[in-house]
Amino acid sequence: MEYYEHKIQYYETDKMQVTHHSNYIRFMEEARVYFLDKIG
Repeated sequence: MEYYEHKIQYYETDKMQVTHHSNYIRFMEEARVYFLDKIG
């Protein structure tokens, strides 16, 4: 099994360095496209 890893960028966090939950949808879409690219 291969894992998709996303490094959190500074602009994706608030002043307490917590990632806002609205970003998770984008992360899941990135992972989905990565997976589809891997399987062809």
